[in-house]
Amino acid sequence: MKTAKNNLNVVYMGRYNNSEILSGPEKTAKRIFDLRSAETGSSFIQYFFDGRKFGFFKKLFGMDSVALDDNAKLYTAGLVRIIPLLFKLKPDLIHVITYERFAVIAAIFKLFSRVKIIYNVHGIIAYENSVIKKSPLFYRIKDKYCEWALLKFSDKIVFLSELSIDIAQKYYQISESKALILSNGIDEEYHIACAGKLVNKSHIIKAVILNGSEYNKSGIRFLIKAFSGAELPVDLFIIGAKIDLVISNENLEIHYLDKMATSALADFYKDKDVFLSLNDFETFSIATAEAMAAGLIPIVTVQTGMSRFIIDGENGYIIKYGDSENLRDSLDKISEEPEHRNDISAGSSKIYSILSWPEIYESYKNVYESVGL
Repeated sequence: MKTAKNNLNVVYMGRYNNSEILSGPEKTAKRIFDLRSAETGSSFIQYFFDGRKFGFFKKLFGMDSVALDDNAKLYTAGLVRIIPLLFKLKPDLIHVITYERFAVIAAIFKLFSRVKIIYNVHGIIAYENSVIKKSPLFYRIKDKYCEWALLKFSDKIVFLSELSIDIAQKYYQISESKALILSNGIDEEYHIACAGKLVNKSHIIKAVILNGSEYNKSGIRFLIKAFSGAELPVDLFIIGAKIDLVISNENLEIHYLDKMATSALADFYKDKDVFLSLNDFETFSIATAEAMAAGLIPIVTVQTGMSRFIIDGENGYIIKYGDSENLRDSLDKISEEPEHRNDISAGSSKIYSILSWPEIYESYKNVYESVGL
């Protein structure tokens, strides 16, 4: 392919969320597509996902399009319409930026064209369906076939961590020449929030944990075990699904909050101290990276991909999943040593210079150029 490196026609496939309350994969899709479109113009193809809203005919033959701005166009297409649309758009590259079953059509289109495919692995679907979600057999079979096809026919596979590659290799044969690791990015709002961060002079730690997905259930179980019977002076803020926690700790106060858009969440972080990422598995936690950029001190399990960015005791703490004593000790240090707390917070916030979305997009551009040559 001899297209000039910065003029490659990249078409994105996956799920595009117009709101700012975004999952990690949705945020990656939106930010990278927006940055690409601002630079060269691009198109994004998604499917009619909502079965309650869209009927069978729409899911097969429907076609809606909307110009997001002068350079960005979003297509929502039925299954039968996607291959003709791809022939019309004539992409040099198809970037399957979030996993969706319909995106397997990219692999079919490759049989009739010289297109190259890049696939983002935000999570190993076969693992999630069988171990975390315990999905019905029919869905596991469909997902495993689609995931296999995307991994098989993609020219480059973007993983979020070595941990993700290790899990994938338990289910599929992954070519080392295809695999690479790129991180998700951080919005500037969190960096700005850090500049206005309020200093907590109290021994009461304001800690944040998410409860918005199946992944988080293991982290909540660990939290309950670690906090029960302890006398940790913590105000705990749980963002996401409300749950009734029964924890025997008189010094613990629990607050429940709904998910927030980027700007609101960044503002919320201004007076918070700690972000807890306690799951027993996570390929990468974009939420942890964002909290760090806002100056929160991360406490993460070694089983999460984000741990590779943390130096224990310098810009956060790394613990083993289930190690309650280590979690309590880390919180005690943060509570009892205000100067040390401020130093770690400052070190934590430096993550933005490494993982800002413009920096991450430059890494994707290098991948596009290498594949598109």
